[in-house]
Amino acid sequence: MKLSPTTERLAGMGARIYQGHAASNVAGARALVVSSAVDEQNAEVQEARRLQIPVIRAARCWPS
Repeated sequence: MKLSPTTERLAGMGARIYQGHAASNVAGARALVVSSAVDEQNAEVQEARRLQIPVIRAARCWPS
């Protein structure tokens, strides 16, 4: 993920934003928001599923 004005705004609201994918990024999360480009084999998605943390597609977070 590239940092952008949107990610900066989300971070300012309390979101933790990571560049790169690692299972350790999920520690302590209440939810994991991923883009449609991220598949089920992604280390963060697999860790979230293992920990029973909800995985939410980013498109569901934006108004339509």
